[in-house]
Amino acid sequence: MSDRDLATRMQPWLHLSGPMPSVEHIEAAIKIVRDGLTTRVACGAVVGATQHSKAGKFAHRIRQRLSDDRFAAEFASQLTPSSTQPSLESICVQQWQHEQPPRLQEDFGGELGRNSYELARTQWYFDHKSGDDLPPFCPTASPEEQRQQISARTPLWEKAVRAYKEKQRDRSSDHSRLHRRNQQQCWVDEVRQIVAGEASPPLDLLWRVSGEPMATGCSGCTNCCQPAHPRARCHGAR
Repeated sequence: MSDRDLATRMQPWLHLSGPMPSVEHIEAAIKIVRDGLTTRVACGAVVGATQHSKAGKFAHRIRQRLSDDRFAAEFASQLTPSSTQPSLESICVQQWQHEQPPRLQEDFGGELGRNSYELARTQWYFDHKSGDDLPPFCPTASPEEQRQQISARTPLWEKAVRAYKEKQRDRSSDHSRLHRRNQQQCWVDEVRQIVAGEASPPLDLLWRVSGEPMATGCSGCTNCCQPAHPRARCHGAR
């Protein structure tokens, strides 16, 4: 059973009054109780768990409820640490399925989602890398060590994102050039058909081709020899 399913089943047991507890914070609380993670790391491992205090409160409530025989019979076996527990990295990272690079604020809610963001960066960089590996990031390191790790990542990460954006711009430019080329070819084909008498020229391609005044109420105004246009105005007729 996944942690999300377990949190959903546990939700009614942890509800005391008011709104129902959020599944995201209960899932983070499960990681705190079972895996021994800190509230910061546990919340960083769950998208949507943005309040450390809530996760800590639910973790405390889970520990209290374990003294209840019914609750313990339902959940104790699933809250016991196991030697087969997945690694911290596999716990924290949620597989990044998108082509574009992850963004801290927009995709992970800012610093509260830092751990998942850093691990998603590792995955995206591995999929798009063109040079050295991205320096490692440890979710359980101290804040000072994490700052150093993030600083070490910055130059290679910015280079990779810049290369990705340039490639996207090149693709967009190629698409625009292809569109213009196809449009020009359509115009050439249309002109050839008009010259061959196989098609009639559209109104916006009609020009005055003889010296005869056009039947517009104008007597020999040279402006009438300009291409027909909805905004065209004969200055000879007042």
